[in-house]
Amino acid sequence: MVRTAQLATMRAQMTQLTECTVEGTAANPARDPADRMMMAAVADGPSRLKVPGSGAEMDCAAGRLVVVAPGARFSWRFFGPVGIAALSVPAVLIDRLGTTGRRPGAAALSDSPLDRATADFVGQFALDAVSGRHPVQPRAETVVVDLIRAAVDRNADGVDSEEAYVRAAVREVIEREFAHTSLSAARIAELLSMSRRQLYRYFEGSPETVADLIAARRVEHARELLDAPGPVQMAQVAQACGFSSAGTLRRRFEQRFAMAPREYHLQARATRRQPPVQTQQPRRSRPSRPVSDAYEAI
Repeated sequence: MVRTAQLATMRAQMTQLTECTVEGTAANPARDPADRMMMAAVADGPSRLKVPGSGAEMDCAAGRLVVVAPGARFSWRFFGPVGIAALSVPAVLIDRLGTTGRRPGAAALSDSPLDRATADFVGQFALDAVSGRHPVQPRAETVVVDLIRAAVDRNADGVDSEEAYVRAAVREVIEREFAHTSLSAARIAELLSMSRRQLYRYFEGSPETVADLIAARRVEHARELLDAPGPVQMAQVAQACGFSSAGTLRRRFEQRFAMAPREYHLQARATRRQPPVQTQQPRRSRPSRPVSDAYEAI
């Protein structure tokens, strides 16, 4: 049994199958890139995915997200009755650079918490769209496309890509929120929809903790403010950088630059007041006249 729903940018499908194998054969590439569809699917039972070209074969637990690129060859075997929720999305929306869309293939994404959450969202989204219980807004379609794209990007470079993705997301949050004194590891974990313990796991083995990254960005902004001409108030600098007090600013600044922030500011002002060094240009001597010219003048 197959039920489908055509949305603004994608097609949702709910399928009920008995024990079987679904084969995907290589298709001719569409002339219009907008017609090249990438599929994100979730099965509620165990399965095995095989990609003939690469020889890759992987066992998929129930609820694992499977992504199939346009024109992919694959063999997806189901060991019993199963329900499949799938979304077919234009590849240009998932992969804006077009590299995934040009590389046919199918893959089961990792079983990480982030990818499991994405799979749950895809499954519920497809169910809501097909059943019509909840109207699907264009904004919701944008969100699910962003989630699938993020999942594909996390898995593009292998197992370690999720760690790199989370660390990059943390740096992005810090860059946007460092001036707020309330920013902390707990707040970043909340913004990234994970626990603080989960967040710390992604930084195990890293020379810098989340707190170190926050402090480093605040200190760097403080240095930029202290480079400005004119007198400055340390309390105002601390507030602008997200430090709770001038004392915290001083302690962190000394740890990073081995000098107090006021000392740094005075040195920057002194360097700016020094007049530029004048280099003396050599005096140009008048060219001598040939002897013959001198006799002619007499």
